Amino acid sequence: MEVCRLTKKRQLCWAALFVAVLFRDIGQLAVAEESSVLSASSSSTVVPDIPGYRPIYGPFPKTGPPLGSAVTLPDEMPILLPEVYDPLSAPQRKLNEFKDGFFQKASFTATWLDEGDLGDVGITELDTFFTVVLPAPTKNMPLFISPGFAVSLLDGPAGPGAPGLSPCWYEVTTEFRWLAMLGTRWGFEFAVIPGIYADDLNRWDQEAFRLKSRATALYKYSATKSVVLGVSYLDRNDINLLPIIGVICTPNDDWRYELVFPQPKVARRFACGPDWDDWCYVAAEFGGDEYSYEAVPGMRHRLTYRDLRIQLGLERKQKGGGGRRIEIGYIFDRRFEFDDGIPDYLPDNTVTVRAGFAF
Repeated sequence: MEVCRLTKKRQLCWAALFVAVLFRDIGQLAVAEESSVLSASSSSTVVPDIPGYRPIYGPFPKTGPPLGSAVTLPDEMPILLPEVYDPLSAPQRKLNEFKDGFFQKASFTATWLDEGDLGDVGITELDTFFTVVLPAPTKNMPLFISPGFAVSLLDGPAGPGAPGLSPCWYEVTTEFRWLAMLGTRWGFEFAVIPGIYADDLNRWDQEAFRLKSRATALYKYSATKSVVLGVSYLDRNDINLLPIIGVICTPNDDWRYELVFPQPKVARRFACGPDWDDWCYVAAEFGGDEYSYEAVPGMRHRLTYRDLRIQLGLERKQKGGGGRRIEIGYIFDRRFEFDDGIPDYLPDNTVTVRAGFAF
């Protein structure tokens, strides 16, 4: 009896081993056939067009799947993963600041200057414009036309000895800006900006009309460095001509040094995406302007306001020239000058906040 039991166990073991070997051979044949079919069809695979996703295609690597396994990843059933932008592996690129077409940009900016005490003056500046472009005579020599409107709302000053300032100043302007490239190293910019600058748009005169202009040349003497030289005509009583001079250095796509008077700026890109860049920067500018105002009924004169500004800002630049920004800053050397004999008025230094967007 004991011998019979051992004999039956040996028979069962041999039968199980035979079945295992048989299924192993069948599995390997199936894998070989399926791999050859997938290899033959991979060249004619049609990629589905699914926005925002990228599929993973193809069979296993050449080493094949584990022995005895018929599991595959057929082309007809792609695995869909959300597209992830990796700035480290993405190719170096710079955003195009211009759009294709007639319309280029619309912008709105608001700036607030703190009033301080009663003897000082606070200012809220609201500025908007839009830009269109025409070939002049070709697309490589475009003419940008930018109608704009701005209003400055004054708060103060009050108290004895304070000058009587108009509560609002208006600016209605149109900038005509022509750009041209000469070869690969020279670039030129010419701009003319006629405008009305007055405290009352219903009663402005020839004192309110001003014709600003600007001419600038840029010479790119290396891949990362350029020299800027030009002049700006302001048509103001205090400063008529203002030089434009400096260098622009871009050692890489993350740093930009615009060491150009009168608006220097140093910017650092700290994040980027497929069609946007985030920048932080420190900048300075020569602020203020000149306006026609009515000192006494029927008598109009010019008033000039100027200051110096230093700002820290954050900005998102988007493809096509859009974006948004916010700044905080410090304003000093503030001065109001009158051409009708009124003594100059010098408000205290103050702080400012500016925010804007463009599309």
